Amino acid sequence: MDPAPRRVIRIDVGPRTVLWTLAAIAAAWLFIQLWPVLILIAVALMIVGGAALVVGAVIGDDAGTLVMLGGAAVGLYGLYLFLT
Repeated sequence: MDPAPRRVIRIDVGPRTVLWTLAAIAAAWLFIQLWPVLILIAVALMIVGGAALVVGAVIGDDAGTLVMLGGAAVGLYGLYLFLT
């Protein structure tokens, strides 16, 4: 009795697919490595914005108002980065 013939299934993966897969893996690794840095930048922007609000209030007058507006913008941008 002859054994049943083996059925061979062949899957070809092209070089372009391999490159896209490696690029996706590299992008995921880079994102994981940079995530703490991005969070740190967002928190630093919020701290600087809050400090600028206090400094602007101490300065007073028109210059203080400009510093406060700039600080509010920087702080809100940091909050936006933190929340997204």
